[in-house]
Amino acid sequence: MENGIGKKKTYRSITLKKMIAAAALVTLCGAGVAMAGDLGQQQKGSRDPLIEILIRKGVLTPQEADEIQQEAKALEEQKQEKMAEEIKESAVPEPLKGLKIEALAYLEYSSGESGKAGDTQESYNSFNLTRGYLTVQKTITPWLGARVTTDITRVKSPDKDAGDWDT
Repeated sequence: MENGIGKKKTYRSITLKKMIAAAALVTLCGAGVAMAGDLGQQQKGSRDPLIEILIRKGVLTPQEADEIQQEAKALEEQKQEKMAEEIKESAVPEPLKGLKIEALAYLEYSSGESGKAGDTQESYNSFNLTRGYLTVQKTITPWLGARVTTDITRVKSPDKDAGDWDT
């Protein structure tokens, strides 16, 4: 009896595995056929209706129609690239052209314990901006420009732990 039950379980699991594999295979085949059909329709239906009429009337061959379609596609891509470049150029107002703002920061992370008066210790854990630069540049003409750079640093004073900012 145990052998019969074991065989039955094995038989059921193999059958279930085969059913799942068959369902997956049918699904993949169906998806492949559908995709191939869509590609065929896209290739046939992607031509301009005017070109299709010219092919039917015998004015153009299908090869010539494909060449014309490729040329038109290339021209459309060039037109879109040119338009994107024009938009990019006109997106910046004239007074802001040639303006460049840069920032550079030196950060510090520190953690540990510090000794205090009376043999006590205090833990610390902090991020600090130790030094920073802010630069503004403007090209006024091709031969004239201006640049301003500020230097921000932290000055330690003996009576304060944190220090003050100095520019």
